[in-house]
Amino acid sequence: MTWAADHSGGRDLDATMALLDGVVYGDLFDCAVGIDEIVRYSRRASGRDDVATVLGSPTVGRTVVRQDDYVTLAGREELVERRKETRARARRLQRRAQRMGRLLGLIPFVRGLILTGSVAAEAATEDADIDLLVVVAPSRLAFVFLLLGGFSRLTRRRLYCPNYYMSDDHLEVDRRNLFIAREIAQARPLDEGGERFFAINDWVLEFLPNASRSRTSNTRRGPGRLQKVLELPFRGRFGQWCESLAARLARRRIDAHYVGGREDHRVRVLERFESGHELRFHNHPDLRGLRERYADHRATLEAELKNVNAEAETSR
Repeated sequence: MTWAADHSGGRDLDATMALLDGVVYGDLFDCAVGIDEIVRYSRRASGRDDVATVLGSPTVGRTVVRQDDYVTLAGREELVERRKETRARARRLQRRAQRMGRLLGLIPFVRGLILTGSVAAEAATEDADIDLLVVVAPSRLAFVFLLLGGFSRLTRRRLYCPNYYMSDDHLEVDRRNLFIAREIAQARPLDEGGERFFAINDWVLEFLPNASRSRTSNTRRGPGRLQKVLELPFRGRFGQWCESLAARLARRRIDAHYVGGREDHRVRVLERFESGHELRFHNHPDLRGLRERYADHRATLEAELKNVNAEAETSR
């Protein structure tokens, strides 16, 4: 679409709402958003000039406020200073994640690392963890979980927190909706294996057409010589025995992690693990509750824009 220079927010309200979607979503989590994030999470193809056009509209300016390079809903301007703090903290943790990624990439059968969660989203609270999605060689989910998860627990997750393991031959995410797309779009690959995950899940662009990313710097390109040497003892029968032992421990961990939770969720996690697809130790957000809150937020902003635009038309 082409954005008119005098876009008012009423001429094409659907387009305006699609562009401001990131602002609505961020407000759900008490988070101001940057201009680049508005572009990335817009539900229509757009750029920074489009954002400037819409934010510069007198009608939109009464409901959405820009301070420096951040945007919030009107009345929520206090979120800007908070976001500056959480973004600065996240960037420090991102540098640590890059260093940890280079070390963890040497672990046998690790094929990729992706930074997820609030640190990836650059909104890290004081207690934020370096959450990782780990891409694993086929048939080695439990073994890698035992190594990475065990060390993480010993260090009380102060260095990193690997809570999602995916087999390298099953990287396509089967749950496809705006909210999962958003989680993927805000994640950050730490190496080439992580980049493959985004390439395989390019369906995200159906929901967020501006979410494409350039290749990361400091990219580790597949198993190196040292990693291959470290893997040698674990190939063959001994490796299969280690995987079997680790799998028993992983099943116990699944039962302990999801105790008191939804039984159908625990069963699905266990089934995905047994099938060799993935091993997950974090819950997806409550999508039903999130959808409802998101819809309410979006409807409120849309109604405010309609009212402001109607007032502007009346005064002409």
